[in-house]
Amino acid sequence: MTAFTFLIALNLWCTNVQPDSTFTLLVNAVNTASDGGSVRVQLFDHNRTLVQQTGSSIDNRKAKISFTKLSAGRYAVRLYHYKNNNQKLDSNFLGIPSERYGY
Repeated sequence: MTAFTFLIALNLWCTNVQPDSTFTLLVNAVNTASDGGSVRVQLFDHNRTLVQQTGSSIDNRKAKISFTKLSAGRYAVRLYHYKNNNQKLDSNFLGIPSERYGY
């Protein structure tokens, strides 16, 4: 079974951070089910508020996404692999997702 693995670089905790400093978060989705479709990534802050969202095509079963101009803090990432590129998480007749996702 092939796992859909997410490698997330959450290096936003820094010492001696200047008040106006911003950071970049890099998200690498690797080992996707196929090269077909796209990956949609959503970034949430510690209050569960959507901060940014973006998408990326898949190349060689990998997708690279970056979020810029972030302040230091805690974030959560939600990813979807839209195999058919319809920008909707498809599910079967029981409501179980038929496309891969991760948190």
